[in-house]
Amino acid sequence: MGKYLFLLLLIITLPFYQCKKDNPLSALTNAFEKAEKDIVDQSISWQNTLKELESKVKYDVSDVIRNDLTYLIKSSIANVGVEFRCNGAYLRDGLRREIRRIKNRFLADNGLATYQVTYLPNICHVLPNVITPTTTSVEIYGYDLLREHVNVYLQSTDGSKKNINQYVNFQSHFQLTIQIGGINGLPIAINNQKILLECESCDIDHKFLSEVGFQTPNLKQVKIDAVGGQGGSVFLDEPIQSEMKRIGGLRLIYGSKINAIAVVWQPYIGGYKWGIWHGGYNSGGRDTVISFDYDEEWIGIAGRSGAVIDQLLIQTTKRTIGPFGGTGGTPFDLLNQGQIVGIHGRASSFLDALGLIVRK
Repeated sequence: MGKYLFLLLLIITLPFYQCKKDNPLSALTNAFEKAEKDIVDQSISWQNTLKELESKVKYDVSDVIRNDLTYLIKSSIANVGVEFRCNGAYLRDGLRREIRRIKNRFLADNGLATYQVTYLPNICHVLPNVITPTTTSVEIYGYDLLREHVNVYLQSTDGSKKNINQYVNFQSHFQLTIQIGGINGLPIAINNQKILLECESCDIDHKFLSEVGFQTPNLKQVKIDAVGGQGGSVFLDEPIQSEMKRIGGLRLIYGSKINAIAVVWQPYIGGYKWGIWHGGYNSGGRDTVISFDYDEEWIGIAGRSGAVIDQLLIQTTKRTIGPFGGTGGTPFDLLNQGQIVGIHGRASSFLDALGLIVRK
């Protein structure tokens, strides 16, 4: 009798035991937990660990989970430079966090947990650590480097800050690239101070991620000879005060000739400072103000001149503006001179002559 009772109990419980043993939900949960543990073990290759996990979850999870894991594997292996730039333990910590997120999404899909995503961007290496005039890109290595959570800013010498994410390529969770210079990169300007990386979704203690500064150029001021006539009085307008760091714009009065010119200095305590008028500023004519962007530098002029400056065209690193004035005199060309930091020349009722002071 006891023998038959044992067989009966075995027949009843065996299916439940087999179901628990072969339960794909339990097996996949264990696979995720094993991968988390193996990633931490420095004696185990993290590439093999990820591939092993992928083979176990290939058919029994949703497309979202499968795609997340496939992306993680591809981006991790494609960015082996992260392991070189950051130590192995650092990279494994980032991978372990991502595996845990995918596991939590898997559990939530099966009603076993509430899916909550927490990203805490972290940066371990910035290359190069200083931006020079020849720099074409800045490589940032770390983890959780996602467009939704990382903002990149340019800080200027006047303390202003502007988002420059349009120049950033978020290559994966582990690497982003900031393009510098050229047609599609961040323009290099004399007033660039540093690039800041911040976590917008983090609390104040974790907001700052990293920064990379611009090399302070060792430049000299060069005086470019004036074009125009010999009338009027000599003038010199240059940044002799420490707070006058750059020319932020110009103001012109003109008709058939250039009547007068004034420089807009920036930064200055309280904002901008108008320079002195050179020429006949109250002699009538059209009054035009030209403002330069924060990342835009004045680099050249062209136009026409004789006894006075008849016509003036303004060239910057981003555009040409004008020409202003008439068609008298003969053409002159002082384009692509470098950053213009001041002007000199001669003036009376008109702008008789105009020369440049450039930083090279």
